[in-house]
Amino acid sequence: MKLTVNEQGLLAKLNTLFSNNTKIWTELLQNACRAGATEVNITTEQEGEHESLTFKDNGEGIKDFSKLFNVAQSGWDDSTINTQSAFGMGFTSTLFVCRQLLIRSNGRYLLVDTEDIINQQEFFDVPDDGASQTGTSITLIGLNDNVKKSLFSKRSSRPLQVLHEASEGYALNVYINDEKANSRYSIPALRQCSNFIERRTSCATVFIDHKAVNLQPKTFLQGAAISSSLTSVIYTYGSHLPTVIVHFDDSVPARMPDRDCLIDDSDVVSEIRALFNQTMVEMVDSDLSTMSEEAFLADERCHSRLKNYCPERLNKMSCLPMHTVVRSGNYDFDRRDNFDETIYEGVLTKSDIKDLTLVAMPECDCEYDDEDMLTLHALMACDDVVFVQTGLYPTEHWIHSMTMDFDSFSVTLDASKAGEPIYFTSDYYLFFDIVLCESLAGQFTTGKRAPLDWTVSDNVLYISNDCDIGTKADLITAALNSYQSEFSYLETEFEADSHKLQEFVTLHRVNSDSELLESILERALAEHGHATKAKLATSAFTITFDDQGNFTLK
Repeated sequence: MKLTVNEQGLLAKLNTLFSNNTKIWTELLQNACRAGATEVNITTEQEGEHESLTFKDNGEGIKDFSKLFNVAQSGWDDSTINTQSAFGMGFTSTLFVCRQLLIRSNGRYLLVDTEDIINQQEFFDVPDDGASQTGTSITLIGLNDNVKKSLFSKRSSRPLQVLHEASEGYALNVYINDEKANSRYSIPALRQCSNFIERRTSCATVFIDHKAVNLQPKTFLQGAAISSSLTSVIYTYGSHLPTVIVHFDDSVPARMPDRDCLIDDSDVVSEIRALFNQTMVEMVDSDLSTMSEEAFLADERCHSRLKNYCPERLNKMSCLPMHTVVRSGNYDFDRRDNFDETIYEGVLTKSDIKDLTLVAMPECDCEYDDEDMLTLHALMACDDVVFVQTGLYPTEHWIHSMTMDFDSFSVTLDASKAGEPIYFTSDYYLFFDIVLCESLAGQFTTGKRAPLDWTVSDNVLYISNDCDIGTKADLITAALNSYQSEFSYLETEFEADSHKLQEFVTLHRVNSDSELLESILERALAEHGHATKAKLATSAFTITFDDQGNFTLK
């Protein structure tokens, strides 16, 4: 026996070898580069219900059309085959995206049904009288539905977006329906951009954004964007921009047939990571040589590089950047993901810290019980308390010896002239008692006494007379429920409960039972007209309540 190949079966299934139907565009652009082209014009045309797309380049042209249709036999010269591992399979991707192929090059012409090519029917090219003798024109006639959906997706920011993305890494002047594509990630474009620093590894040219803090790469091979273990994501036009652009050398081995990834990239990826880390350290050294320690740490980018790539140096710094701390009055404990809103500029020196109480910021995913809530509110009411993100610093950093853990505090509540608890039920999630009092204070075990406008203890909300419920309502509702669902934060429900709580407290903050009843009736009748109120004005009622709180009118 011997190994055999079912040619017809293989040809029919060739399309399954390509990563996706967008790879055809990078294959055609790559062929233009190999042909020495400097310009590619891509145009689309609609004839009835059929869409066509034409690639036209100004390269050296095709000498032998038959080489395009020899699977796994490249028609390029030996040098190109050896240095770029030309597989001789890329052009076959065109066979599965359209109904017909029209090829013009070097005075020759070919029009053929792709189905005939796949079924191994014989076909011929013919002289193309009067045609240009330079370059190559390839027209895909009758694009299939999947390709049309990809080209004209309504989700894209503009038509033919996928073609613009495919062109980004090629050193070509690409025009798409007369609009010049952006080759921003090509090597010539990156070398002209002052934002990038060029570096070399043993098998790649690496461009690193001088503003980079984290490794967010986009990788290319022979002009085409590819995936690698360096990242599982290929950054696309309009998405978060990469900080590192990697162009692997043409000779780096990649997987057939479309080079969508390298065959074994563990060593090259390790080398790139090491190069990036080394560059970050060099940037830290350069910045420290030209900036004061205070200015360096106050710059969040500089501080992040130091923390990520030279953490051992943090302990030698005598300052603490303010973007890693937050004053107590600005700490919104139940919206910790929005911490950026409370960022301060500048630094805290060790001398500044001596006059402050530093508290390790609670973890974002922790659950607060009533005692924790009471402690947290008391800390927030103190002017000299600063919460520190100690998790940003190595365990040996000096800040750990100067901060107190949240659990080391305890607070007792002192509510003067407190009224009876009033039960509150919200429209959504909040169910608790409210106690209105004349004044409210918390006593720290450390001896510090802090006034509290409001706080929660034993599922009871205490509110003092001098508390402005209008400005505190959002914090009160946040204190009792995080308003999280599987769809994250629910703004409308949060606001509705805050508003109802505000009205509830205002209603019960009265001096007598008669004022309370008047307030209730005023709100109840607010939406009724004068006629309704006139009917009630001639009547007298007696209200009685039973043990269950049900009332009767007589």
